[in-house]
Amino acid sequence: MANPEHLAVFKQGVQAWNAWRDQHPSIDQPDLREIILEGANLTDANLQGVWFYGTTLQGANLQGAILTQTDFTNVNLQGAILQGTDLSSTYLPNVNLTGANLSGATLPGKEGSISGANFTKANLSGATLPSKEDIIIVGNFQEANLEGANLEGAQLGFPGEGREGRGINFRGANLKRTNLRRANLEGADFRGADLSYTDLSYSILFRAHFEKTDEYDYEAHKEVHFDAATLSYATLSYAELHAARFAGANLDGANLQGTFIDTNLKGVSLARANLHGAILQNNDLQGVNLRGADLREADLNWANLSEANLSEANLHATKLHDANLSGANLRNADLTGANLSGANLKHADTTGAKGL
Repeated sequence: MANPEHLAVFKQGVQAWNAWRDQHPSIDQPDLREIILEGANLTDANLQGVWFYGTTLQGANLQGAILTQTDFTNVNLQGAILQGTDLSSTYLPNVNLTGANLSGATLPGKEGSISGANFTKANLSGATLPSKEDIIIVGNFQEANLEGANLEGAQLGFPGEGREGRGINFRGANLKRTNLRRANLEGADFRGADLSYTDLSYSILFRAHFEKTDEYDYEAHKEVHFDAATLSYATLSYAELHAARFAGANLDGANLQGTFIDTNLKGVSLARANLHGAILQNNDLQGVNLRGADLREADLNWANLSEANLSEANLHATKLHDANLSGANLRNADLTGANLSGANLKHADTTGAKGL
């Protein structure tokens, strides 16, 4: 429970509280545990080091508050206003931030904690990490607004073996224009998320989920948007890409080994991408740039590759049964052992191609 003396001063208002803090610098961890402060106006309050464990701050206004080393463990901050706050050294484990406004806030770094926080439907637009260090963030971001947030280099979820399916939850989230460059998003759930214009270059999306699920689950049924996203050199191996949208996306050098792709990649750039063993059957790849791509043992049966650029691509043992390769550029491609039965090679450029 809260310290009675500390609580009595706190109830006198922010001005009296700040003055008391200035007069008692030796009290570096005021105790305000397990109390009800719903809707409190704590604008510009000095809350440095305050122990709020288990306290209810639902709907509280914390704009401009000093939150250095403030402990919000197990605190209810549902609907709270934290817009523009510096949370870089704040402790937020298992905190409830459902519907909270964290737009423009600086998220906890290595000096703070964010493990297990619930950001469902929270506004994190323009939020950023305090540095480009590998920050571990484990929480629920379902339907959260992260538009324009900077999470470069973040460790988002549970990496390592034996943790399949325990990635971070971004279902239905707005990740438009978010910086996730070099982020570890292993096993993350992106069903129904908007990743258009997002920078995912060099990120790890191993076994991430993008697929539609139950048709009665509205958010999960929405397609994932990668429109104009940067996925160059991202790792998407063994991800499920059902009905995702990639209009204008850049996947140059991306690793999609073993990935199931049941979506329209028409006009997408996949130059030098690793698609070894990828499943792309029946896919519309018209005009796609696959120059130098590794398509060994990939399943492209019945795929539309008309006008596609497959120059210098490795198509060793690739399945191309009944594929449409009309007008495709196959210059210097390796088709050794490829299954081309029923394939349409009309007007295709096979200059220097091997295995034909």
